[in-house]
Amino acid sequence: MPTGATRLGWRGEEIARSSLERQGWVLVQKHFRTREGEIDLVMKDGRTLVFVEVKTRRSPKFGLPEESITPKKLERMFAAGERYLQRHPHHGPIRFDLMVLDSSAGEQKVRHHRNIS
Repeated sequence: MPTGATRLGWRGEEIARSSLERQGWVLVQKHFRTREGEIDLVMKDGRTLVFVEVKTRRSPKFGLPEESITPKKLERMFAAGERYLQRHPHHGPIRFDLMVLDSSAGEQKVRHHRNIS
């Protein structure tokens, strides 16, 4: 049975996906996993293939969601993105984005950081 944190993460990913799809983006894959790391959402923004990391927080107790993206986490994301491209070649632009869902103030706030590389 998934933990509360896992369910919160899944819910955040669904909210992020829906938000991006309303902007015309297309879901390619969810939860791409490799030894190198994981990509929450792989999406297309026009011709651009976008690897999206989703961070969800219910409380500021552990800091802002953006603060969890450490250099090590970025390294793992880039390695997973590289592995994805080896398995699924893409001949166009690529980008790494961060979607943050913060409900610590009693309302759901979504922040989209483009091109975090």
